[in-house]
Amino acid sequence: MIEDDAMLADLLARALRKTFDAAHLSVFATGREGVEHCPAQPPDLLLVDLGLPDMNGRQIIRTLGEKLPSLRVIVLTGESSPRLPGELLALGASGFVDKMSSFDEVENAVRRVLDNGLYFSAGMKPSPPSRGARDTPPSGPPPSVLSEREREIARFVTDGLISKEIADRLGLSPRTVEKARAQILAKLGLRDLPSLVRWSLQHGLS
Repeated sequence: MIEDDAMLADLLARALRKTFDAAHLSVFATGREGVEHCPAQPPDLLLVDLGLPDMNGRQIIRTLGEKLPSLRVIVLTGESSPRLPGELLALGASGFVDKMSSFDEVENAVRRVLDNGLYFSAGMKPSPPSRGARDTPPSGPPPSVLSEREREIARFVTDGLISKEIADRLGLSPRTVEKARAQILAKLGLRDLPSLVRWSLQHGLS
């Protein structure tokens, strides 16, 4: 966790250690400390504040994303904008939590992202490209490279569902869904969940 508010960081750390048995949770008050630590000991999940005094949270996500492409990130923020979910996805984050949220919501966000899902606070999900952006041809392969079932799974992923929830809806096993998700990424030449969601939104699979 990279959070400069000492009281908030301490409360969150206590709650997360208790709920997730996170014995190896490391907390840093500055962005530079966190950026130096993560490559040496890659975390399962990074919680990062956007409004750090020494280093912009967006810059931290970009920097660590280049060094750790599979790093999962949840943003802690006081910002509120309809464009924020899409911006954070473009940076490579898997979601965000409003700092005014309860600890239960933070824990829910952590649980969903660790389960390879998305979490966007207050139901603020990524939206399709704006009218002007839609004039630009979508990037990446067309949806036709995927089977109908794979497109269906991609839609559910874009809605933030985890594999178990998708499996329940489709009458499949979670392992089958996980395998399908990996095949979808391989067919599209994508490396992570945020990239898949951006592709789905660009191609109207939302």
